[in-house]
Amino acid sequence: MVSPGPVALTFENSSSLNAAEQETFKRELMEQLRGAGIRTVIRSAAAYEVVVTLAENLRGFVFAAQALGVPNQPYAAIVMLPRGISGLEARGGSGVVLRKTAILEQETPILDFAQISAGGGLRLLVLESERVVIYARSGNAWQTEQALEIAHQHPFPRDLRGRLQMAMDGDHWFYVYLPGTACASSALGPPMTLSCRDADDPWPLNGPLNGPLNGSFNGPPNGPVGAANAGGERAFYNAARNLFTGALVPAVSQPPGRFFSAAQAASGGWIFVTSDGAVKEVKPGGAAAIFDPPDWGTDVATVRNSCGGMNLLASGAGDYTVADTLRAYEWTSAGPVRSADAVEFSGAITALWTASDGASATVVSKNLKSGRYEAFAVTAVCAR
Repeated sequence: MVSPGPVALTFENSSSLNAAEQETFKRELMEQLRGAGIRTVIRSAAAYEVVVTLAENLRGFVFAAQALGVPNQPYAAIVMLPRGISGLEARGGSGVVLRKTAILEQETPILDFAQISAGGGLRLLVLESERVVIYARSGNAWQTEQALEIAHQHPFPRDLRGRLQMAMDGDHWFYVYLPGTACASSALGPPMTLSCRDADDPWPLNGPLNGPLNGSFNGPPNGPVGAANAGGERAFYNAARNLFTGALVPAVSQPPGRFFSAAQAASGGWIFVTSDGAVKEVKPGGAAAIFDPPDWGTDVATVRNSCGGMNLLASGAGDYTVADTLRAYEWTSAGPVRSADAVEFSGAITALWTASDGASATVVSKNLKSGRYEAFAVTAVCAR
């Protein structure tokens, strides 16, 4: 038996359990450890490592755990479980189903997009690396209505990220955040204009609790780009490292350090996927907790579900050479609990943001076979 403290878990599977059953086992084990006061962290921050092996014999499943690097504990703890009562059934959580709706696909990379009813019809705004394209709905197809060029004096990084944020404040229709560049549109046209300037303004983070935007833009060369209303978090982006610096506006009580993405929890706290691969929760009261959920990627977002609650969405682990997944979690006091089966994509997820209304997530993936970028709207629908 290991003593309470930071532990790094490594899982090895030699059983017939499929990927979903393995993930359920990992989640249940980590929740049991947290309940016993044992905190799981990444290997570099752990006091010692525990290797958990999933195996089976003719009678049932065999689960073995061995502590490495612990004095006087060279043994392994072994638990056997007969077949048919494995306890690996997926937990219901808030009982939601993730639904993805195809929006658009194209050869050019899509950084972000937004759908909105405006001008007497449905509009689609697509942020690309050099322009914002506005589409109008015509029957079952999108027709290009206007393309707004993004003026920037410095070259963008190779792995480009960008954020499109709707404003609807009377003076501007939307804002654009890119590395070293900030833009604001005119009010709803047509025609529309886009004013851009060199800037390192903080980007709005994923949080449907922020409410509508009500910022302002004074135009180049001075004046901040509008951002989320009071209570929303923004973060400074480091283009050279393809991540956020860890500096937030307004500042939080426990600085998260450098992170890839962040999302707001139902409690009002924030969840950060940090640059060292851990998941850090900063609670409203100032306390912080670090988790190491298995099979998480670097992208997270939050959506309101149709049950009246909220779900955290997390991309899957893996690089750009494998197909990706998106899973929904209910964030509890003990950490994440999976609440829906995974939604699969035909390639890696390259962008994941909370939509401006908070009721859906904008997801972009790159198809492994065609090489085209595919945009989806993902919602969490109540299954009860």
